[in-house]
Amino acid sequence: MSPRSLGPAAALLEEGWSRNRGRGGGASPPRSKGPGASLGRAGQMARAATGARAAVFKAIRHGGCHSRTELARQIAYVGTKSSHVFDAQGAYDGQRVLTPAQVREVTERFARTWDPARPTKLGHTSHLLLSFPIGTKAHAVREVTRGVVEQFFQGDGAQFDYLVAVHEDRAHTHAHVILNRHSPDGEMFYLRSGHHFSYELFREAMVAHGERHGVRLEATRRLDRGLVTYDARSTEVRQARAAGLDTSERPRLGRDLEHARRHIALAASTYQGLAGLASGLGFERVSQALQRASLTLARNGVVLPTREIEMADTQGSFDGLLREFGRNVQALEERIATASPPQRPRLERGLTDALAQVAALNPLGERSASLREAPSPFGVYSQARIARDALDRLDDPPVRAAVDAAVRGTGLSASEILARVKVGADRAALEDHWHASDLQAVAASDGARAPGSDRPRELTGPAKEQALDRLDEVYDRIETVLQNVGVLREARVADEVRERAEAVVTRSLPSAALDVPAPRADTRAGIADETGRTARHPLIAATALRLRDQAAPETAFRDGTQAQVFHAALERALAPEELRRLRQGDETALARLAGDRLERLALAKAYLESDAATRNSPAHLRVLKQIVSDQVDERRLARGHEEEGPTHG
Repeated sequence: MSPRSLGPAAALLEEGWSRNRGRGGGASPPRSKGPGASLGRAGQMARAATGARAAVFKAIRHGGCHSRTELARQIAYVGTKSSHVFDAQGAYDGQRVLTPAQVREVTERFARTWDPARPTKLGHTSHLLLSFPIGTKAHAVREVTRGVVEQFFQGDGAQFDYLVAVHEDRAHTHAHVILNRHSPDGEMFYLRSGHHFSYELFREAMVAHGERHGVRLEATRRLDRGLVTYDARSTEVRQARAAGLDTSERPRLGRDLEHARRHIALAASTYQGLAGLASGLGFERVSQALQRASLTLARNGVVLPTREIEMADTQGSFDGLLREFGRNVQALEERIATASPPQRPRLERGLTDALAQVAALNPLGERSASLREAPSPFGVYSQARIARDALDRLDDPPVRAAVDAAVRGTGLSASEILARVKVGADRAALEDHWHASDLQAVAASDGARAPGSDRPRELTGPAKEQALDRLDEVYDRIETVLQNVGVLREARVADEVRERAEAVVTRSLPSAALDVPAPRADTRAGIADETGRTARHPLIAATALRLRDQAAPETAFRDGTQAQVFHAALERALAPEELRRLRQGDETALARLAGDRLERLALAKAYLESDAATRNSPAHLRVLKQIVSDQVDERRLARGHEEEGPTHG
């Protein structure tokens, strides 16, 4: 196997498919930098194109206080020009302003937690600003801000003291947050990209809490809207205002400008993909708005807020569907991260298949085209090379022992490699991901870890070439074992199979964003592609995969909104007769949408739970019993055929 074939794996390792990055804010789940996060950004872009206003979150530059005197002056400023104030302890709820005595109280309360032996360059406090669109009522600003600060600073695993003051002295009603950076558990507050406290996560929280209080916001990046320049700094804004001048934005130069242009081109493509998806799901006005956004960026324009598009059914709205799909994908990423090596490949293939249905939304960024591409003709995981009728030989002890010997000392898991071969990579994206995972394991076994970290050091230069060469040698040994037992075809024989596979992938993944448009009366019959998979709604596909192995007593959805979005999507996808059978507990009514029986049962359970009329009905209870029975049988079968071997490091 040529080392050059591992190039995409090296790039993928540097970008990261699904790396958890902290809490995600208080009680929120860990943040993923993978496709789930990309789909979340696509949802924000859809909101921007349909009239939502930007959520503005800033940390005031040089706003941290280093002494009691500085803090008292700052609190007096924000707390005496306000229309609403509240704090972490609830001491000032309902007040408009703070009295001088209360300013001293808050100052002392914060300062008592400061450690004089722990000086900080940024100060003991942070000054944060949440700004809202013109016309937003002060009470809405108060409640949205309350939700945000409670999520990040009073959730499980995060306790920080703060004071919030809402100001109406400018056109944009805004909230000042004075935050004590010292947590009782010793954590210091930092804003950092990829951290559980980041600008992106705060803006997304503003969007989520705004939705609950009738304030429609979006959390796109400036580049997503075609803004090539940087925003002006806060100090520059203040200086310009004092001089009666317009604030000027800062230009991008050199490589930064090239990166911006690539990002905007990808954003234009994503808007186009969103337009196709919206049209396929029946949201024609939304589709038109997204199409306009794509054309605007293609013409070097800027996507500006326009008249908001009203949704007749807010629970079934387009951005609601995107949000729910993104949540399902992130849940799958988390399951994959904690799955055992033999279980992981099946979940990873399921995730890739789900992402392929929305490939036009660029869930893998610039690598999203790989979701439409067939695997290589020479990879050990390539479905084009795998003889499906010989897979039983992988369970033979001599074969397992030979693969185990081939990976000894490399950090790779023989059981995971064998499970991948059984599953097979049917798309270049999955093959690249598995190569990247192996490259990371090999690099880590060679000691390529950052000091004091469990993550691999960034692979560059000679270290990168060394890891690629070593992995190629390992693949050669695995390839020899699998070819000797007839599981892996010769690469030249695989070329013909690959050509057929490419044709299948091309036909099953057209340039439109979705395989299946919104069903009409004459098109409800499912159309299986040539790989045997049944085309289906992306949200339904992701939900089925997420819930497939869930214990029967567990509820399918965290809240009523999630349940309603799923319920509406499934009813749109099924014919009346199929819905009637489903309400009676007949999982075969879902045969068009899921080929796997456990996936069908999981979808049936979720549907019956999502409606009070069918929850705990005889049909619901029958489905639960069937799930328990089938899961027991599957685990019994797995124990007989799948024993996890050691991971060699």
